[in-house]
Amino acid sequence: MQTHQLIAQLGKLKESAKEAIANANAPIDDALKSYLHISRPVEQVLTDMVIRASQSPGPSLLLVCGNVGDGKSHLLARLKGTNDLEPYFSKFHIHNDATESYSPDETCNDTLSKVLQPFADDQLGSDPKKVILAINLGTLSNFLEEKKDGFGRLKAFVESNRIIEADGTEPDNDTGTDPVFKFVNFTNYHFYSLSADGPKVDLIEELLGRIVQSSNQNPIYQAYQWVAAQPWAGQCAIKANYEFLTHRPYRKVIAYMLVACLVKEKQIISFRQVLNFIYDLLVPYQLAHPELPKYLALTQALSVEEKVQFLAPYYLFENPKLSKIFFNLYQLDPAIRRYEALDECAILLFTEPEPITWLTGEFPELLSRPLDLKPNERIKHELVIKAYLRFNYFKNPTAAIYNDDYFLEYTRALFAFNNNDALGLRPIIDLVKKAAYSWNGGTSEKNKAIVSGTVKNNAYRVFKQLNLKVILPKREDKKDLAVINEFTQEVTLRFSLPGDHIFPITVDYALYVLLQNVNAGYRPNKLDRHTYINFARFVEQVTFADIQGQTLYIDEINFGFPLDYKFEFNDEYQEFTFSKLHRA
Repeated sequence: MQTHQLIAQLGKLKESAKEAIANANAPIDDALKSYLHISRPVEQVLTDMVIRASQSPGPSLLLVCGNVGDGKSHLLARLKGTNDLEPYFSKFHIHNDATESYSPDETCNDTLSKVLQPFADDQLGSDPKKVILAINLGTLSNFLEEKKDGFGRLKAFVESNRIIEADGTEPDNDTGTDPVFKFVNFTNYHFYSLSADGPKVDLIEELLGRIVQSSNQNPIYQAYQWVAAQPWAGQCAIKANYEFLTHRPYRKVIAYMLVACLVKEKQIISFRQVLNFIYDLLVPYQLAHPELPKYLALTQALSVEEKVQFLAPYYLFENPKLSKIFFNLYQLDPAIRRYEALDECAILLFTEPEPITWLTGEFPELLSRPLDLKPNERIKHELVIKAYLRFNYFKNPTAAIYNDDYFLEYTRALFAFNNNDALGLRPIIDLVKKAAYSWNGGTSEKNKAIVSGTVKNNAYRVFKQLNLKVILPKREDKKDLAVINEFTQEVTLRFSLPGDHIFPITVDYALYVLLQNVNAGYRPNKLDRHTYINFARFVEQVTFADIQGQTLYIDEINFGFPLDYKFEFNDEYQEFTFSKLHRA
């Protein structure tokens, strides 16, 4: 039976496809997999590590850590199959699938114990064996917990380098380096980079570009050419979506939205998931039938509404159940936003006699397929309005109405944090300080925070002077990098109070937005305090730290006025005093 060649080739991008499985001990032999390989910063790091370790006379264990599907096996297979690197890799035993056991009678941890036996505490130095272990972080954590008595030195190395729970802080110099153990953590290398101007999305853009590159080495493009030569090509939704992706500005918009998912939702996106996302975007699941007769029958029966719904820039925001990526993109739907200028256009569309014709004229690159209404066929205005709002976003992504200041500010804070840039951290430091003072309510006076009690009092509030000071990175530790490729996606700050009290707080994007709202006057509710319990505890800890020796201020609840009373301990006379404050 004849197949739709473009669907068949794109189908190799699916996570369920056999081509998605990589074997680190076998070179890449699939043409599409080899073609889609993109050089990432982690590739050079791993290459240098293997070369140095292969030249060392002693034993070496290289931990290639990460999450499921993030490309560890693919990269190892590619590097091992490279002629220039094969002599170095030949000195290593590569153990890839760390969740597998050698026999049904033993667990994966038992198998790992055998593989890593030369690196056990009682064996280290007796065998110059070299091993590359590609392992998921969860598996590594379970192994070290179960076998900690026999692999204490390895466990200390992993913990001191914070491999499993990275927080962006520097490793312990005493145990952070080891002549036997080395590691590369794929979770610290993302599909974007950080810069002073915001995120750089070159990596995802390059991958999307590879999919549509007009090259004889690109099997997907060859399949596209086959479709383009067919008499039914003008009605092919898959072909139209593929052509949509050929426009670089549209690829940049998609790449930027994927990065927004990574930062805003703290989503971990693997290389395999990105490829699967591209397949889902270009091949609507309702039309995912490689058998050509069945596909053509479905295509011919489509209404104009369905044809619009299957267009990539529309389809992208309509299917939150397809995957975690689509769910997060659903939250970024530009059709959810309301702006006066766009609302005026939406109102005009209600009176437009031929809305499809109007849309085609407004967005010719997005509506290249014929969308002729059949006799008596109608189209919902809601669909037309959604299409307009989404198409307008792809056509004008840099318009002021689509600016996301919080996202840009937070990525700049990430850049400063991972660059050890004290001055660049100042905005987020000031944000956290001010929010800590205002978390339980505020006063017109600076640096005073409410001391929350167990019994709610509707008449009085108790305040304490709170002089938070941040512990800044040292000037000599500033990295001065223009672009950062290896980084954590959260900002961890440390604050101090008199008495050597240190209070760390980690700020992710969601907390960053909440703190901005708190500083603008928003009062956190019960759900906020539960969701962001780490910050609630941070505020509680800094408020009650050394409270016995602090002056307390009592305020009658009369918002907008200064504090009313002061309660303090007089050290000279060894007595407590309660006095009324003069109002300005």
